[in-house]
Amino acid sequence: MGRRVAAFLVILVVFVDLFTAGRETVADRATAEAGKRLVKIDLSRYYEPTGAAKFLRSETADGSARYFGYGPHLGDNGRRSHHYNNWFTDQDNNALLASNLATPMGLQSIQGYNAVHFARYDKYIVALNGFSQGYHDTDVYRSGLDSPLLDLLNVRYIIVPRVVMQDQSALRALKDAHPSVYSDDRVDVLENRDALPRAWIVHSARETTQEEALKLLSSGAVDPRRMALLQRRPPKLAEPDEPSADQTSVVSYDAERIQLKSDTGAPGLLMMSEMYHPAWKAYVDGRSVPLYAGDYMLRAVPIPAGDHTVELRYESWTLRVGTAVSLLAGLMLAALTLARIWGPRKGANETSTDNSLQARRDHTLPNPPSTGAG
Repeated sequence: MGRRVAAFLVILVVFVDLFTAGRETVADRATAEAGKRLVKIDLSRYYEPTGAAKFLRSETADGSARYFGYGPHLGDNGRRSHHYNNWFTDQDNNALLASNLATPMGLQSIQGYNAVHFARYDKYIVALNGFSQGYHDTDVYRSGLDSPLLDLLNVRYIIVPRVVMQDQSALRALKDAHPSVYSDDRVDVLENRDALPRAWIVHSARETTQEEALKLLSSGAVDPRRMALLQRRPPKLAEPDEPSADQTSVVSYDAERIQLKSDTGAPGLLMMSEMYHPAWKAYVDGRSVPLYAGDYMLRAVPIPAGDHTVELRYESWTLRVGTAVSLLAGLMLAALTLARIWGPRKGANETSTDNSLQARRDHTLPNPPSTGAG
């Protein structure tokens, strides 16, 4: 009985905690310093797509481009901070779609707070900005706005505040350098026309280490539109008669499967602005081909001349084993739980039956002989 009450109380506490979290959340610094530890938020409004989000969704529905938000917030110390999550309740800050809002909005961003990402991506962002911001954040700072590494990430759009303050010279220069393709009362969406597409073809490659590749790309010494930097010996490549005739397009884009079309006049490398991981496998016209790590962290697929269908699939044997183990463990836990619940009842019934039989035997036995005098 006591265990059931304890289990019920645990479930009740978890429910109340989640129920409360659905309506209140930790406030930003300014509110917390005012003596309020919680602030109510209407989550339906908080996650409602903004005009900029709707625009970006219409432009990137096929997974063709990414974005990031840039608009450092003025803190209490008079200095501007890029940690957008500290002001996630501020409407102007949320309009930048920088506080992990990309996923619920159906978008793809290169920044986030405590997002799941590879250590290699952390190093990439460090090289982009020129300094580390810790493992929590992957934001773009003023020093990284002109980095060639941004173009490799397929960053075609930048969301910035509509109004530029006097001390925001970097923001003013950014808006002067890129045309605005969307505007509302809070933000402008700028277009970075130098961004590389989600996929492109190169016909030249060289083998380098990760560190060397990152340095060459950061300095602009290598043009990734023409040459790929691989971490192992490149496949056989050749220059086509008309490189400008190369064509590649994304046919379908899903979390675990990407299909593309390629057309080239000579053997080349299909480069994808997607994180390399050995669990991803590449196929050309249904035939398995090697998947290379190119340009420090991207995927590179060798393709022959001609018109071909290229497919990338996430095929992780460790995920399959982990799923099977988790399922087996769950079944075992359920069996043990049922055995624990029904076991005592069965034992109690058996004991009760044994006691009843013993009582009947005692009642039918003759009286023992008397040992007293008389």
